[in-house]
Amino acid sequence: MKKNLYFFVSLVFALLAVPATMGAQVLKQLLKEGKSWNYVYDYHGIDDNGNLFHETIPYQEWIEGDTIIDGKTYFKMHSTAIKYPISSLKFWREDTGKVYAYDEDLEQEMLMYDFSLNKDEMADILGNNNIKVNKVDTISVCGIERRRIFLNFGLWVEGVGSPALLSEPLGHLFTDGCISQMVSCYENGECVFTSQDFNTTSGINDFHATSSLTNAKSSEYYDLLGRRLAAPPAKGVYIQDGRKVLK
Repeated sequence: MKKNLYFFVSLVFALLAVPATMGAQVLKQLLKEGKSWNYVYDYHGIDDNGNLFHETIPYQEWIEGDTIIDGKTYFKMHSTAIKYPISSLKFWREDTGKVYAYDEDLEQEMLMYDFSLNKDEMADILGNNNIKVNKVDTISVCGIERRRIFLNFGLWVEGVGSPALLSEPLGHLFTDGCISQMVSCYENGECVFTSQDFNTTSGINDFHATSSLTNAKSSEYYDLLGRRLAAPPAKGVYIQDGRKVLK
């Protein structure tokens, strides 16, 4: 009897000792030392003579080093326009799928991404509390499975970010004639994701799919606030198939 009681008590303590994270979803890490993202900026503007012009500008974001702010460790996020002597430094950290950027002006951090979100959940991203998840599925790229999160303001891929700049999780919302697009993402010197992979049709675990993705171009247009347009747009920057287009 005592032996059975001892076994039961030992079993209870063993179960209590199991880490709370056991069985929880393990998400692919976005922020890693040496990780880099390559982009192109397509800029349409008017020169000093009043003539329209178009310029493509390579751009890069990468992680190098870290620092401590208010007792928390942040990665140093560097960025530069390769063609011009323009660079910046920001501070980012990640915690259980949530990615934060420290705002030095406000002296507080802002939520940039939450890769743990599920369908119909709401999030407050960069102060916008109207972000809703429309769909979540899983894709496999380079042998790595990643969650793909469809929002009412864009698209995320776990461990990669958004099709626009990493620092623009909701896309480029300014009508300044500039459209940014991610070209590739590198880890340890190897390309792990490209712009074509965002909309790949190789979904392997579609949790809440209502319709399959196709390569056919949608005729629906949305403005930069995510509102569907009733009629084909006039000239300007709009969203079609989750991408910004210039008409």
